[in-house]
Amino acid sequence: MVVRIDYHCNNEILEWQWSSDNELMSTPFFTSCYLIDGLLIDSGAPGGVDDLREFVNSLTPDEMIEKCFITHTHEDHAGGANLLNTEFEIPIYASKEAIDLLVKAHEKYVKVGSTTQTEKVKLLLEDLTEQVKIRPSEFGV
Repeated sequence: MVVRIDYHCNNEILEWQWSSDNELMSTPFFTSCYLIDGLLIDSGAPGGVDDLREFVNSLTPDEMIEKCFITHTHEDHAGGANLLNTEFEIPIYASKEAIDLLVKAHEKYVKVGSTTQTEKVKLLLEDLTEQVKIRPSEFGV
């Protein structure tokens, strides 16, 4: 796999990039996550979870991810959410519409030994979305 890290805005934004190194692709096609003040935006592709785990483990306490916001449920943006939540206990924020899709993806990509884990992820997602109170008018939409 191919991993690349870039910094933006005087090193205030860390961009973690991952791509498969499949021989059918002449150049890597990267998917990115952005870390800004403890907030990770998106969680990468499910194929990159081992590299994502290594990345999270490499962070210093000052850089550590405090929460993750999933912008939408395409697997290249949400594929690492389960890893972040279950292994690192990082809360996952998402829109209410995304919750069911994220739980289904969790069940599809992860062999869960008990329904307790699945229910835990579902409850964390539901609880966290209640904390996000953004009206479309706040963004001029």
